[in-house]
Amino acid sequence: MIENETPTRAEINDISNAIFDGADILMLSEETAVGKNPIRAVQVLNSVTRYVESKVRDFPEPEEFLGNKIAYAVAKSAKILSSETEKNIVALTRSGSTVKMLSALRPYGKIFAITSNRRLLSRFYLYNDTYPIDIEIKGESVADITEEILASGLFEKGTMLIITSGEPYFPFGGTNDVRCVIVGDFIGRGYAAGPGCSGRVTYNPRGKGTIFISTKPGELIPEQMDGIIFSYRAPLSMMENLVKKGKTVVSSAIFRRMPEEGERITVDKHNGMIFH
Repeated sequence: MIENETPTRAEINDISNAIFDGADILMLSEETAVGKNPIRAVQVLNSVTRYVESKVRDFPEPEEFLGNKIAYAVAKSAKILSSETEKNIVALTRSGSTVKMLSALRPYGKIFAITSNRRLLSRFYLYNDTYPIDIEIKGESVADITEEILASGLFEKGTMLIITSGEPYFPFGGTNDVRCVIVGDFIGRGYAAGPGCSGRVTYNPRGKGTIFISTKPGELIPEQMDGIIFSYRAPLSMMENLVKKGKTVVSSAIFRRMPEEGERITVDKHNGMIFH
């Protein structure tokens, strides 16, 4: 594309094969330095890259990484969790090695790399699907970490994240922990079915122990409900019928505290957790 507006088949193949081989960054040289169509060349590179990545999600994994095998095992576990839950990964890192491992594994979700090291932040921009975040995490417990992540304003309450981190008791440092964490206040839990939802709470005056979740609070038309929570064991046939209509249903819900009228809550489809 130095001279022409359209790429050759060989150029398209080169882009695709580089992605299949696990390249993080693709660079243009003559096409943008002295070529006649620099903008068009970048557009083609971008469109081909996005197409190939959208069609191939199961990239081959590196067999091993030199260095911390425990951290690598944690990174592989985070990839599996990301694929199963379709959630993003938050990696707390001091050296950047775990983020590099995660990026090489090509997980389903995005990788949010948290560090206060400015030098590392610049490097993370070169890793595949990695988004550096400048936060200094001072707490050591999971609750402290979650609270500081929430305080950053980057993630909404109710967001589930897969967090990799290191524990201070680990003799030589390094990542040795992976968890699925809800960013927000836990309210309750039940048996969930359906796509999961978020909305405002409306109590059903005609159905004791029934809570509607809707983006249109105050309207009690079942077809307009995004979800329904039952504090009792709902009949299976009723749940199946509601799920077929695209609703989220939670049965046998137990609450730490009852949600307030009009309060915004979220139901996670994977584990039936209800949180604010």
